[in-house]
Amino acid sequence: MKKLLLLLGLFGFVLFTGCEQKSATPAEVLNQFLDAVKHNDFSKARSLVTAESIPTFITMEWTLQNNKEQNNISLDSVVVDTESTIITGDSATVKAIELKNGEAIPFILKKEIGGWKVSLQKADIAEMINSKIKEKIDSAMITKDSLLNKIGDLADSTAEKLNNGIKKLDSLGKNIQIKL
Repeated sequence: MKKLLLLLGLFGFVLFTGCEQKSATPAEVLNQFLDAVKHNDFSKARSLVTAESIPTFITMEWTLQNNKEQNNISLDSVVVDTESTIITGDSATVKAIELKNGEAIPFILKKEIGGWKVSLQKADIAEMINSKIKEKIDSAMITKDSLLNKIGDLADSTAEKLNNGIKKLDSLGKNIQIKL
């Protein structure tokens, strides 16, 4: 009887420890999602979105399937930046980078039963868009500021050169004696 209990205990231990699966990281889930969409594996992609995102995903799926000739979505050069992952409680942000132009797109993932899922809810999509707009505005401001700084530097340099030229002309004028 003791051997049977010991065997059952050992079997239970192996069963519970062996079945424990490490859940995928947000970056891994986003990578799986983008790969599934890229390969038109919509059932797999659907399994990787939050429950609340299913209606939005179905619309996206229908659009992708019915407008193939007008579809210019190419995920061949999109990679997930695993180091960009920011986890805050049950929410995570991971950037996907378009290698052709270097654009980074922040995706929001939510933790649900069973692991991380890509969120395609309107509020999360709006946050992704707002983040991208803010990045573009910040970039434009940096460009504007650097341009203004360069113009200021150029004006300072030109004024300095003009002052030096005037000083040289004054010096030349003092050295030249006009004889009549």
